[in-house]
Amino acid sequence: MSETSYSTEHERILALEARVNSLERQLKRQKIARKNAESFLETYSQDAYLANQALRKALNDSKQRERVLLYLNRAASQLSNAQPGKSFIFSALESAVEFSNAHCGKAFIVKNDELVVGEDNQVLTYEEGWRSSPELAELIKFETPLSLRDSYSHWCVTAVQRPDTQKEARLLHFMHEMADGEFAWLVLLTKDDHLEEETLHVLDTSKHYLNITSRYQNKKLSSPVGK
Repeated sequence: MSETSYSTEHERILALEARVNSLERQLKRQKIARKNAESFLETYSQDAYLANQALRKALNDSKQRERVLLYLNRAASQLSNAQPGKSFIFSALESAVEFSNAHCGKAFIVKNDELVVGEDNQVLTYEEGWRSSPELAELIKFETPLSLRDSYSHWCVTAVQRPDTQKEARLLHFMHEMADGEFAWLVLLTKDDHLEEETLHVLDTSKHYLNITSRYQNKKLSSPVGK
């Protein structure tokens, strides 16, 4: 091989090596860029997921606050428009069942140690209204302390087993004294054993509305104008 041919071959090899090195550097940069892009996409996906979860929570919280405000407004309206008799008790029961998303509810009224309201097998549901359910009516009646004569300061909660599902649920109840020696109970039966503390707190707030209504009706009945 002549010196010229050798020189030409050597230059060609050097050029090929330079090309290979250039391609290797490009490949390395592409790998780094791809790794950075994957890391960015992963971080972006996590941030997007967290932002979506935060948005969902904010929306749920907003809906819950709206439910609370609507319920308290309805309770206050019942207070200002309360009619004599027992109608406001059933109106309050309907509101409580709807707000708490309870499976069903029932009202009892006792006078002279006799059950004058609630002896039937009817329970109130939000979806179907009043319907017959002997098992649930009997459970609610049995678990409600109808012999008590002292008003509760808060809603009471009892763990029970639903006869229709054989699963644990919660029974919420409170009692207050009405006019003419009558004692009324509002009772809610939850769908399962889940009960939010905020729900119980709001129900406690509305309980005071009902107590005020009862005292107001007692005052009207005892006054000369109300007689």
